[in-house]
Amino acid sequence: MLKPEYEVILVEQHDVCSGATGRNGGHLWPGLADSFADSVENYGAEKTKELFNFSMETKSYIEKFITDNNLQDDCCLDVNGSLYVATTPSEIEQLEKDFAIMKECGVLNQTDIQLWDAENCNKKAKGSFYGGMFTACAGQLWPYKFVIHVLQRAIQLGVKLHSHTKITTINKHDSGRFHLHTNNNKSFFVDRVIHATNAWANELVPAIDNFITPIRGQVIVTEPLKERYWDIGLCLSEGYDYMIQRRDKRVVLGGRRLCSKTAEVGEMDDSTLNEDISAALRSLLGETFPDVFKDYPVNIDYEWTGIMGFTKDNIPIVDQVNKDEFVVAGFSGHGMPMAFLCGRSVAEMAAHQKPQHFAELMLLTEHRKMKQ
Repeated sequence: MLKPEYEVILVEQHDVCSGATGRNGGHLWPGLADSFADSVENYGAEKTKELFNFSMETKSYIEKFITDNNLQDDCCLDVNGSLYVATTPSEIEQLEKDFAIMKECGVLNQTDIQLWDAENCNKKAKGSFYGGMFTACAGQLWPYKFVIHVLQRAIQLGVKLHSHTKITTINKHDSGRFHLHTNNNKSFFVDRVIHATNAWANELVPAIDNFITPIRGQVIVTEPLKERYWDIGLCLSEGYDYMIQRRDKRVVLGGRRLCSKTAEVGEMDDSTLNEDISAALRSLLGETFPDVFKDYPVNIDYEWTGIMGFTKDNIPIVDQVNKDEFVVAGFSGHGMPMAFLCGRSVAEMAAHQKPQHFAELMLLTEHRKMKQ
C-alpha cells in the first residue's frame, strides 16, 4: 500500500503497457524460465525452490487482485492448467528429469504438477507428442486489461503518470537528489529512482553492464475458430513456442523466432514483422494440430511483435544498484508469473523495507555477472 508521505511518478516512453507486456499471449504459468533440474545443479535445491515458490506466490497475488476486485470476466481469467508438450524424445527425457528432481525437492504437492504420457497428452493437446508436463494451477488472462486495472488503482492512490515521456539522462546532484531529463523538456527531481525498463535497462543503468539482452518475440492471432478446442495453455518446442485459445475462440500463438537468422536477438524495433517467422507461425498450427485445422485455412486477424529483456541466466534482476537507485528488469520471456511481486519487492526496497517475498537469485551480485 502506498503511504501518504510517498509522492510517486511513473514515466513511460510510450503508451502504458504498449510493449511486450501488453502484447504477450496471456500465460499465467508459474515456475522457472529454465529447467528445474538444471537450476538445482547450478544453484542448489534451496535457492531454486525459493525462486520457484516466488513465482507461485506471484501467480497467487495476481489471482487475488483480480478476484478481490471482481475482475475475473473483464480480465478473462481462466485457471484450467497449462501443458508443456514434448515434441522430441529428448524433450520428454528432460521433463522426466525435471519431474523427478521436483519430486525430490518437495514442490509437486503445492502446485499439482503431473507428468503425462503420450496418450493423455495427445488427447488434451489434440496433436501428436511424446508426452508432457501439466501444471494444474496455471492459467491465462488478458494482460493489458489486468495492467490497466492495476494502473487505475495506483492512480487512485496518488501515482502521477507521464506517458510518451522518455528519460534521456539521469544526473545525481550533490544534494543526493536525482535530476531526470526527458525528450519533451520535462524535468523531474526525485529522491529515489526505480528502473523498470526491462529490455531498455542497459540504456540508463551502467551497473547492469549489458547483463540484459533485448530479444524480439512475434505473435499471431487467428480468427475465431468453430469451437474452443483448448481451454489450457500450451508450450512446445523446448519452450520457444506458446499458445492459448481465448474465450472468443481465437488462438494466440507466439514463437518460432529460431526461424530468424539472428533468432531476433538484439532486435529493438517492435513496429515491424519478420516475414520468415510469420510464415513459420502459420505453418506451425497446421503441422502440429492437423485434426483441428484440416478443414479450413488458418486466417490471421492480428499479428505483432514485442521486445523482451533476457538476462544471461534467465533470472530477473531485483536489486539496488547504487544508493537510492534500483532495478527490476530482465524477465526473460517469463514476466507474467514474476513481475507483479518483483515490482512490490523493489518498491519495498526503495522504501527501505525488507521485501515480504523475495528470492536471493534475483540479486545482481558480482558473482552472478562474472559467472556468465
